This record gives sequence, C-alpha cells and structure tokens, in this order.
Amino acid sequence: MGKKEKFWSLEKNNAIENVVDKLFKLVSMVAIFATVIIMVITVADVIMRAAVNKSVPGVMEITQFLMVFVCYFAMPWVTWQFGHIKVDLLTTKLPEKAQGVILVIDKFLCIAFTLLMIYEVWKQGGQAKLMRSVGAITRFPVYPFYYITSIMMVFVVVAMIINIISLIALGKEKER
Repeated sequence: MGKKEKFWSLEKNNAIENVVDKLFKLVSMVAIFATVIIMVITVADVIMRAAVNKSVPGVMEITQFLMVFVCYFAMPWVTWQFGHIKVDLLTTKLPEKAQGVILVIDKFLCIAFTLLMIYEVWKQGGQAKLMRSVGAITRFPVYPFYYITSIMMVFVVVAMIINIISLIALGKEKER
C-alpha cells in the first residue's frame, strides 16, 4: 500500500501547498497572457501610426486596464516564491534568531496592510459601481477591475499566511 500524503506538513510536497502552487501558477499565466496582449496592441498601434498616421482608438486605456491583470495576477506567485525585493543590509548583521523574529513581524505587518488595501480597494469598486464609472474611450465599466484587484490581494494574503506558518515552523523562508 502506498504512502498516504499528509494534508499539511512542512515537507516539500503537501496537499495544501500543491493546490496553492497550481492555482498561483494558473493565475500568473493570466498575467503573462495580459502582457502579450499589451505587446500586440502596442505594436498594432505603432504600425497604424506609421502606416496611416492614425492610432488604434482606446489603446492606452485598454493597456491601463490590462495592467491590473499584469500586476495583480502575478503578485500571488511572486509572494509565494519569496520573489519580492528584499533589502537586508542591516538584518544580516543580526543573529539568526533575531532575523527570524524580524521576518515574522514583517510578514504580519504586510498581512495587515494588505488586508487594509483589500478593504479599501473593494470599497472603491463599490463606489465606482454606484457612480457607473466607465473608461473614457472604451466605455468599459471600471468597478470589476477594483474587485479583481481585491480578489488577487486575498490570494497574496493566503500566500503570506502559508509562508509565515513555514517561517515560524522552520525558522527560515521555505524554498519552493
């Protein structure tokens, strides 16, 4: 009989981390796809301006909307992989235990600020929906982009919570 996989453990492959890993990879693919779309419409716009001296209508606005996907759909994966920029000039001089304490405090502060951001951005989405805000040229409604941002930031919080559990248990950031 095969070895039963634990639901949660600090081992490399556990059920929760496998699901989260797959979900965040899928979400990051949306960011990649949005980046490709931005490149394609920008090239089309440049060609149109060069060929017929006319720009593609709404290309800047579409690019701005797609940047929500580029930024916020990539963020859960980057957080999951500890890929954010880290300046540790001062903390590397401290004992390892102190570094761990500072990392834990940092993670809790990041979670608190991210939760605040989720709340405020969701609230902004509600206001945009009530005001029926739309793009000036494309006439796309704006509020879904606020909600999408909030949802992706919830994924970031999930990544941070799992990372902090690993950090506390292992005393260091877990390699993935």
